Amino acid sequence: MKTTLIAENIEQRNIRFTAGKTQKRMIRISPFVLLVLFLLVWFPYSVISSGNIFSAWHIIIPFLIANVSLADFAIWNYFRGKKKLLIWIIEAVISALILYWLF
Repeated sequence: MKTTLIAENIEQRNIRFTAGKTQKRMIRISPFVLLVLFLLVWFPYSVISSGNIFSAWHIIIPFLIANVSLADFAIWNYFRGKKKLLIWIIEAVISALILYWLF
């Protein structure tokens, strides 16, 4: 009797923990994440459509994806995810500059 109550309690805690973790991941969508997703889709398309794999732009894009991902992680950890409006403003301005530079 007591072991089943303990097992049920552990199971309920586990369900609550995973639901909260999924919710936090969905909240962490930012302009840098959207930019990385766009670049991951745009990069193969541009390589296939241009036919020139050794273009300077095609060499820069993977490094840009890695650095933007790292910057997103650093900014979110610096502010500890609490100042979301400031994070969005900073990342939106930098994302706009990157897109302006690319196109």
